Amino acid sequence: MVYKNNFVIKPIKTKKFKFKKFNVPFNVTTDQTLLSYDDGVMCFNFNIEQGDLRDGYGIKVLSFPVDEGDKDMVVDSQVISIWGVRWLNNTNKKPSDILLFMKSDNKIYYFDVDWADFVVSLSKTFNEVPAMTKILRDGLEAFIFTSPSDELVLLDHAQEAEYPNVPKIMDACYHFEKLFAITAQTRNALVYSVDTDVTKWTESNIERIEFGDDRGQLLRLMTFNDNLYVFREFGITRVNPYSTNSKFSIEHLYQSSSYIYPESICVCGEEVMFLTKDGLYSFNGNSVKPVEINCLQNVEKTNLSKPCSACFDGKYFLACKMTFDEEVIGCENEDYVNNAVIIYDLKTQGIEILRGVDIKKFAVLSSANLFKICAIFRGSLSNKIGEFVKGQSFFGEPIKAKWKSAFSDFGYSCLKNIDSIKLLSKSDCNITICSDMETKRILVNGSGDVQKVITNIKGRFFSFAFESEAGSQTISNPEILMTIYENDC
Repeated sequence: MVYKNNFVIKPIKTKKFKFKKFNVPFNVTTDQTLLSYDDGVMCFNFNIEQGDLRDGYGIKVLSFPVDEGDKDMVVDSQVISIWGVRWLNNTNKKPSDILLFMKSDNKIYYFDVDWADFVVSLSKTFNEVPAMTKILRDGLEAFIFTSPSDELVLLDHAQEAEYPNVPKIMDACYHFEKLFAITAQTRNALVYSVDTDVTKWTESNIERIEFGDDRGQLLRLMTFNDNLYVFREFGITRVNPYSTNSKFSIEHLYQSSSYIYPESICVCGEEVMFLTKDGLYSFNGNSVKPVEINCLQNVEKTNLSKPCSACFDGKYFLACKMTFDEEVIGCENEDYVNNAVIIYDLKTQGIEILRGVDIKKFAVLSSANLFKICAIFRGSLSNKIGEFVKGQSFFGEPIKAKWKSAFSDFGYSCLKNIDSIKLLSKSDCNITICSDMETKRILVNGSGDVQKVITNIKGRFFSFAFESEAGSQTISNPEILMTIYENDC
């Protein structure tokens, strides 16, 4: 005998869910089952600060304004270092912004950004990338270049000269009417002199401050809040003049359990940002605190070798290596050192992450005619100097942007069906919905109007990914219509 099955799965309710957390940095440490359905677990190449998904930063060829319009910066070989500096003109006493860059011929080229057609080079061929430091000589600004394998080269408005018998200065700054420096020969002590003309320095006529602790070698010097600070491999030390027992008082303000990356150290307004293997930190002149943003846990700790940084427009730019997913984006198609740029807004604590570019070094340019952050690269882009712009592309090629949600049951253990999604997507995008039962990928054509997209996917747990490569994008106000079944809870 065949009995009729009168058991029917009945919907108990139809419910709407809106995504409201696009502007919250994604979470990579909390178990996804404990997160809300609209918590992100991954986001790259989107800007989220306004609560929707918009074009993030892109990169184009660096250009400068000239009489005929903008002129692209074309380089005929690999660029291996770059510096942006301000140089006071000795004649008119006005500052000029200078871009210097080193090519694979190991020569340094430079030009005034307001006169981009006139590029000159130093005659010196270096053995390796030198450190560059601005100093005062006879009351006038000059630049020195040196490395552990190169003698010191001085460049001023009058000449370029090499000084083979002076200490090799790796970093320097002025304070207390003295010039303080880190030298290649003495990385464990701070050297200084009242004679600020380094061309007259010798190992015998400069003085040293020995620290005698375990914070490691000296990395960077800076004056900040009217104090002199020494950033070291494992800590920060403040140097003040004239204590009762010696010429200087030494205050050890911070000791790190892990190495401080030198190129991550950057003054940003009233803070100094820096990266260690334990995370990102800020220093206010007296104390250090961690930047507690969850997604920074994706910065690789064991394979992080050459992060670099810059401060621009109130934001800290940090190029580093991050862990994402199994996809391959941009520079990840070849060997790379860094694959991401973290852009941290110091005022709002907002985060934007640029993925798919291997940045070797940043430079900031600021003049009456332009305000830019530019960069050089490794790999196939190593013969370019780029600038950051708004727009979802790298040198004219579209780059994929993605935001992905947590795998959530929406607070109901029942079987559910995602009936549809309403959203605004100004350019084409893809929505990928994964459940514990099936996966669907849906193309949404760009429109200026809110669209309803039929989805029809069953499961108990769901995650949503919004992806775009089109540029000129805004994805906002996604709203899910869900059917919940009462007999399958």
